[in-house]
Amino acid sequence: MAACSKSSSSVDDSAAVLGKWTLVSHRDKTSKNGVNIYDQTSIAPAGEYINFKSNGTYMYRTYDSSLAVYVIDSSTYHVSGTNLLDYGNGTNYQIQNLTSTAMTLYASSEFTFSGVTQKDENWLNLTR
Repeated sequence: MAACSKSSSSVDDSAAVLGKWTLVSHRDKTSKNGVNIYDQTSIAPAGEYINFKSNGTYMYRTYDSSLAVYVIDSSTYHVSGTNLLDYGNGTNYQIQNLTSTAMTLYASSEFTFSGVTQKDENWLNLTR
């Protein structure tokens, strides 16, 4: 994982995320009670992207392999400091490694059930 280039919550990345970003890869990691049980990085199909607009909406294009077609959809988001809240799925991403040509979005969730603590982590790597 790349190191964060911005770590202060006083930094506002809202203008820097605007525009069209191509999805390069995504990484999914799951651990239970601190033991890694799944860690996979997948290369995104060509043509997948996210376009963040200044009005708080974004449009994204993803490939649905079960239908063998691209799907275009949209939702809303909000940037506060180095956090990007995706209102469409309720995910709060931490903006990592943001430059004019690359961005990594990171999200994690954790829950405990029957004494087992599971942590799910996701990284989206984007370029433009």
